[in-house]
Amino acid sequence: MKILIQCFWLIGIISTLVSCKPDNPAEPDPLLRNWRVQKVLRNSADISNEYTQFRLRFTSATAYTLIKKDGINSSGTWSKSGANITLSADGILNNVQVADNQLLFTKTEADDKLGNIALQFTMIPE
Repeated sequence: MKILIQCFWLIGIISTLVSCKPDNPAEPDPLLRNWRVQKVLRNSADISNEYTQFRLRFTSATAYTLIKKDGINSSGTWSKSGANITLSADGILNNVQVADNQLLFTKTEADDKLGNIALQFTMIPE
């Protein structure tokens, strides 16, 4: 009888040890953070000083807030398709890359003098 009880205890301890696996939480999406401009290029010319107020915050898997270069806030939903991100109220970010704590993308903006221009953004976490 004593051996039977010891066997049950041993089986219980072994099954507890085998069933306890460390949790491997999913990696957080590196896009979901607050981003500020490090550099903005227009035709290879550095125009970063025009974008000192520009901020982009991906607040959830579908929501964002944008502070434009003139300080005006905008927000809405976002979705990703391939290498592009569509911001519901602010257009499309093309060729998006997130690597080494940088967010890289190209965005087309309207300019009164130049028409539509492609800007290359390099952003870093705040």
